[in-house]
Amino acid sequence: MDHSWWITVYNVAFILFLGYVIGKAAHKMFGPLILSLATIGILYNTQQVALYLENEDRQPTYYAIAAGYIILIVSQFLWLVAFGVRDNAYPTEEPLIASAASTPLHDGMTMAQHQNMLVNEAMNTVYVSPHAEFKIPVVALHAYGASPDDPNELSFEKGEILYVHDKKGSWWQAKKSDGTVGMIPSNYVSCTTSSGY
Repeated sequence: MDHSWWITVYNVAFILFLGYVIGKAAHKMFGPLILSLATIGILYNTQQVALYLENEDRQPTYYAIAAGYIILIVSQFLWLVAFGVRDNAYPTEEPLIASAASTPLHDGMTMAQHQNMLVNEAMNTVYVSPHAEFKIPVVALHAYGASPDDPNELSFEKGEILYVHDKKGSWWQAKKSDGTVGMIPSNYVSCTTSSGY
């Protein structure tokens, strides 16, 4: 029976490479490569197990060789788990995020300042169900055209009366007289004097 020596060489090279990676603590850099090499090794070793177990000679030596390949397959599965499941198996993007946070944006704000502004705005904006009651009347001080990129915004004309659910945050959910509901910028409207709110 012809033995596939190159598969043995592959397994020895993989074990030596694995020893180098573990010895140098370079698992973050080489984690994806180890996953790929272990997967390839599992495929090749499975072929060898089938080759030796299905041999017509039925020699005990062939069963021992097949058992050795099975041990290699199990160990390679364990390496897949060790390098594929651990959180620290891959480089994190923290340095990239940290450097990007201090990079000025087009309006002079850093990314961190811009993100803080967006978080504060989101925390101060109320989103409610379209079935909520809209009892607070407001009048549009200026015309507003909704962004075509945001289907939640509501367009309105100057002087139009809208009804708001709650006056909290910089964007309010409002309802037009035709029943259309959407978000409006609070600085474009003013409360009517007869509303009592």
